[in-house]
Amino acid sequence: MKERIWTGVIGGTFFVAVLALGGIWYALLLMALAVFAFDEWTRLRRIPRWNVLYILGIFFLLSFFVKVDGSRLDSPAFFALFVWGLLALPVLTKNRINVEDIAHVLLGVAYLGFGFSAFLLTRGLEEGLLISLWLLFATWANDTMAFFIGRQWGHKKLWPAISPNKTVAGALAGVLAAVLVSIVFSPYLSASWLKMAALGLLIGLAGQLGDLMESAVKRSFHVKDAGWIFPGHGGVLDRFDSLLVVFPVIFYLFLS
Repeated sequence: MKERIWTGVIGGTFFVAVLALGGIWYALLLMALAVFAFDEWTRLRRIPRWNVLYILGIFFLLSFFVKVDGSRLDSPAFFALFVWGLLALPVLTKNRINVEDIAHVLLGVAYLGFGFSAFLLTRGLEEGLLISLWLLFATWANDTMAFFIGRQWGHKKLWPAISPNKTVAGALAGVLAAVLVSIVFSPYLSASWLKMAALGLLIGLAGQLGDLMESAVKRSFHVKDAGWIFPGHGGVLDRFDSLLVVFPVIFYLFLS
């Protein structure tokens, strides 16, 4: 437990510090996290590192962070070109690269690309730093309260077929924590407390969904943790599962 707490405190402080710096440093951190997460994602299916499928996946994942002549590389045309290129791989490799592996990589690139790039897009807004801090603290409060309340008082399981440790009490406490943190941020974001409470509710629900989604993926591959980079927490996928849903949901629905 101490290891988990210290990792959370040190890692969270470092992330917030780089977020405050912004610019290229924040972009590089997000790109590094995305690559680590993609590696964990491909490890789940035992896709070999540095084969052509892995390299193409990394390339397109990083393209979510790049602009050329003012246009993002993750445009529909570029995405279609990427999909066609992947679908040609079974033909070119005589099925040494199969369709199931391609689908896994494509899903991972979309999930991680849209997720982590939303962090950067949010930071680029006029009040991007404050909005990013709000989303981070609300999501972290959601995760923390869900863990500790569920551990202490949770009896009824939330979704045992997907995540046997999640409880109804923990989920409700987590959502309430996200709402309260959002209300605290309301005067700083010049928004009514009622609007922020509603957005906090959405953050809480989106965060819980992100957690359950990643649990479902890990369960289908019979693993407890997706990685090891964060002691006491697991990998990047384990630590950022909630945020990878919260940031794109809030950005694309309300900020873009």
